[in-house]
Amino acid sequence: MSMTEIFERVDKNKDGKISWDKFAEAIRVFSPKITSEEIDKMFIVLVVDGGGQIDDVEFPSCLMVNGGGEKDDQEEVVMKKVYNRGMCCDGSSR
Repeated sequence: MSMTEIFERVDKNKDGKISWDKFAEAIRVFSPKITSEEIDKMFIVLVVDGGGQIDDVEFPSCLMVNGGGEKDDQEEVVMKKVYNRGMCCDGSSR
């Protein structure tokens, strides 16, 4: 699954941006124990333009940032596996 396809799944309302809520929902699909504080750290690192939402340009880096705000190649692998298995952002199957 491509980055674009994953972005489109997370961007449920198709506005081209991912809010904190949509981002948190997607992250919690594969990491249900992650804290809001960890999600905050990741989100802050990703929103480089200061717009308060992740856009399609910023999104690919979210697949490589761990809860501490540091790059982690394993995160991309995990997220791709979740979406390739057919999990949706709400935890249901496609």
